[in-house]
Amino acid sequence: MMFAVVAVLLLTLINVAGIRTSTNASKIMAMIKVGVLVLFTLLGISTVKGTNYESFTSTGVHSGLEASTIVFFAYTEYTRIATLDKEIKEFEKTISRAILISLAITAIISVIVTTVGIGLVGTDRLRTVTRQ
Repeated sequence: MMFAVVAVLLLTLINVAGIRTSTNASKIMAMIKVGVLVLFTLLGISTVKGTNYESFTSTGVHSGLEASTIVFFAYTEYTRIATLDKEIKEFEKTISRAILISLAITAIISVIVTTVGIGLVGTDRLRTVTRQ
């Protein structure tokens, strides 16, 4: 509870400090998130168990897709791009391209993280997390 209060206060201060400060903070937070995912992938890939992928032979791809939903929706910040319409020249061309690139990057990161996650704990455990 205390962490949540401190986080809200800190983010409020960053927002009040101005657009430049909040933009820089957003960049830093995005780098931290991607860094954590890269670290998870690099550390996890060496302990992946091939047996955790065997569920695909009995249940098909559906269980893997269900297990991956939490990963994709956790990193869908590409939608924030659409809020920048007043600050960008050639908005329609630039934003369309930015959203497509962001979706591609998000999808690639999601597939990599999900593949490693399934290899570490299996689809049943990841599926349980998505239903909570």
